[in-house]
Amino acid sequence: MLIVEVSFVSSFPIPFIAIKPDFLLIITCYATLLFGFSTGMLVGVFSGFLSDSFSGGAVGSMAASSAVCVLLIVITRNHLYKEHLTTKFAVIWISSYVFAYISTNITNIVQGISRMPIINMEFIAFSFVNLAFSCILIPLLDMFFKEEVDKG
Repeated sequence: MLIVEVSFVSSFPIPFIAIKPDFLLIITCYATLLFGFSTGMLVGVFSGFLSDSFSGGAVGSMAASSAVCVLLIVITRNHLYKEHLTTKFAVIWISSYVFAYISTNITNIVQGISRMPIINMEFIAFSFVNLAFSCILIPLLDMFFKEEVDKG
């Protein structure tokens, strides 16, 4: 997915939007909802370090942000109806915003730039782009992991 994200999506920008989706974050959220903490953390930290290697941000900022998103999902996971598609979309939407906020602030702190405000239009746009792409990716993942989704 990282190869698709880095090569395909970056070469075909979405009209009027300079923000690209983060497929690895979508997969991290999905894995955490479906399989729980250990799988989610493994996927999140690994994909975060992969993303860090291709980004211009501080090393570890995306891995740390993914870990925070996994922790937030795990804390609320028992209170969510995990099998419902709307729940998955909402988790991805909120996690995308949290991910963008934390990773940007970690990079800014490392580079000596002041913190970003909590409400930022770029973060909102990023979360909506991830939400739009999750409408395609989540049903495909549900088909692939059909037995696990049915188990609940």
